[in-house]
Amino acid sequence: MRSMATRTQARVAPWKKQEVQELVDLLREHSVVGVARIDSLPSQQFQEVRATVRDQAQIRVGRNSLIERAIDELEDERDDLADIKPFISGQTALILSNENPFNLFTTVEESKQNAPANPGDVAPKDIWVEEGDTPFDPGPVVGDLQKAGLPAKIEGGKVVISEDELVAEEGDEIGADLADALSRLEIHPMIVGLDLRAVWEEGTVFDRDTLDVDQEAFVDDLGAAHGRARALAVEVAYPAASVLPELVSSSAAEARSLALEAEYPASDIVDEILARGHSQALALAGQLPDEALSEDVQDQLGAQQAQPTPEPDTEDEDDTEAEEAEDEDDDEGEGEGEGEEVSEEEAAEGLGEMFG
Repeated sequence: MRSMATRTQARVAPWKKQEVQELVDLLREHSVVGVARIDSLPSQQFQEVRATVRDQAQIRVGRNSLIERAIDELEDERDDLADIKPFISGQTALILSNENPFNLFTTVEESKQNAPANPGDVAPKDIWVEEGDTPFDPGPVVGDLQKAGLPAKIEGGKVVISEDELVAEEGDEIGADLADALSRLEIHPMIVGLDLRAVWEEGTVFDRDTLDVDQEAFVDDLGAAHGRARALAVEVAYPAASVLPELVSSSAAEARSLALEAEYPASDIVDEILARGHSQALALAGQLPDEALSEDVQDQLGAQQAQPTPEPDTEDEDDTEAEEAEDEDDDEGEGEGEGEEVSEEEAAEGLGEMFG
């Protein structure tokens, strides 16, 4: 058995061994491995695509059997790299990169080019020929265009297309007459480039449908979702790291407001509470006759009255006067009631104690 295996191994061409080893080395050197088909990609376009993606990826074409053998060689080194083997079919190229798979897919897609249609090609999308002049002089070309299904006619000494015409729907096979007409009109409906089927990265295989996303729309959706999540976290007071400063600030403001309302003498608001109490005391003192007040209180009242009072808006003047009239009536009623319980002398004595 050993001699038979040796003879079988000896029959493997040296160039194949070298090819496999080179593929193994490339697979080891790159963290991202893509599988693409290049069946319908002309040689010139292939070289242009290779030049376009050169800064982000290396493209290596090889026999499918040798590519699969190289992948098998790395079975113990690359987790689940073999999961990409089902995507290897037709004429295959490996795209080796260290780029993010989604960025790599975008780069490959942007490298695609338009190309003329050949007889037998399948329309990648609806193909329209627009109304307007053509570069042709009157002659047999009119019949050729009409044979291809185009509404061509002679007008003003020129061959024109009389109206917009849908000449092939997506998925239709393009016939020889139409392919010739489109080429003569310099309409290139085919899209040629690398057909990236799947990308492997760190044990995960991303197929084409997963990779084909609108990244700008995705980022916008992600930003909107983040905004909604942040608003919800703030509303329910969820202590996520990104909203914690806002929660602390909001809680501090609410606590300060509550402390002021309850006149709780916290160190950071005690001055504000005292100032508010002082203002209320001055307002009460202003309702007493001068003889009931100390000189110090009279001076403070005088300084307060000397400050300019902003004039009310003309539109609100009537409402303000009505409110003042109601306040005066209320004050008179309250004054009468208080007068029965507390004399002016008692009130003055209380204010004297308050202001020292």
